[in-house]
Amino acid sequence: MGADSGSVLIVCGLNRNEPHTFVTTSAVPDIEDVAAMATSFGQPGLPFAGLWVADFTYIRVSTGFCFVAAILDACSRKVVGYALSQRLDTLLALAALRAVGANRAPPKGCIHHTDRECQYASQAYRDALEAAGLKGSMSGVGNPYHNAQAESFLKTLKVEEVYRAGYSLQVWGPRVAQKLRDVANQRRCG
Repeated sequence: MGADSGSVLIVCGLNRNEPHTFVTTSAVPDIEDVAAMATSFGQPGLPFAGLWVADFTYIRVSTGFCFVAAILDACSRKVVGYALSQRLDTLLALAALRAVGANRAPPKGCIHHTDRECQYASQAYRDALEAAGLKGSMSGVGNPYHNAQAESFLKTLKVEEVYRAGYSLQVWGPRVAQKLRDVANQRRCG
């Protein structure tokens, strides 16, 4: 007869009743949710000069996953920066932020809003935001609505470009990058 799972845990020095501890991005005290100010855009006296939203998505390719980080100007709905990588890490987020500098400078006082992913909460990313003159903002815990524009754009990118083509890694990067450049350069109204 084999041992039950409780005795195996005891022999290994584990206690199944111990609470799990997690480090969450909700504990980042100096990044607040200021995206709600976007509803007051253009009203006199409010310190709001623009809103950029950012997010990640994954794309399944024949060899695994690849990732896209995109930063959008919420007012013009243009892509202002993006990056592609085989790793979902802070370096990918930083690469998209660096691409913004190559395309355009943020307006003074611009808010950079993201959801609560650890890459955006990292000290390196927060330092880069400050150096770029952007005010960091993160959605409230459990509130997906403030970043809906970035989420929707990335979903549309996948539906229009990725799912139709069935990408291999060699085809994926250049095609998605071209689509992002097209959106960045397209004049959009409304």
